[in-house]
Amino acid sequence: MFADVLLPLFAYYALRAFGFSPLASLTITALPSIGILCLQWVRRRSINSSTLFVLMLVAVGTGLAVLTGSPQFLMAARGSVSAAVGIGLLLSMVTRKPLLFSLALSTFDALPAVRSRLHTTTWNVLWEREPTFRRGWWHVNIWFAVTQIISAALRIIMAYSLPIDIVPLLSSLLGIVSALALFSAQAVYFERLDIWRMLKNSSEPAATSQTASPPEAAIGRP
Repeated sequence: MFADVLLPLFAYYALRAFGFSPLASLTITALPSIGILCLQWVRRRSINSSTLFVLMLVAVGTGLAVLTGSPQFLMAARGSVSAAVGIGLLLSMVTRKPLLFSLALSTFDALPAVRSRLHTTTWNVLWEREPTFRRGWWHVNIWFAVTQIISAALRIIMAYSLPIDIVPLLSSLLGIVSALALFSAQAVYFERLDIWRMLKNSSEPAATSQTASPPEAAIGRP
């Protein structure tokens, strides 16, 4: 995450030092993110709807900023991506599962080390079986949604009220601080709800079943 935030930031100020305009610098630093998403799409032969939606917002916002010639618009458009994510998280509150849960599960499942550490193969089972597990994810989903919307509003205000060259720095700091605060709060809250213990314990029967006889394995967890 920090590389995704800091590298474009350093690139922006490097381009400005070489005489590029704010709009050109912002546009160029947006291209690698779009390129990486497109490359992942090609390599995996698939892309989830949320990633595609964000990609479209970034691409459209960048294109409109180039047409209008306004770096402020481009920074505000980037803020609108956070708003869209926040609204999506809120809308998912009326669905069967919160969007944050689905995004986290799909992301961590693609990372073997994280998948093993967080026992993501048991998440859906815990979702059906443990009310506390469900409550924790619903609450955290609201936290992330509200934070994203507030961050979007702050980014848009900064884009049109502050000198343009300071906005990328403040926007990046806002993103880092928000992410650290949210992840820390989630970790503490999940600890309070005993969710981390649930995840750890839920993986133990699975490990035991690997050595069980075929009839026992077919029975599954009680």
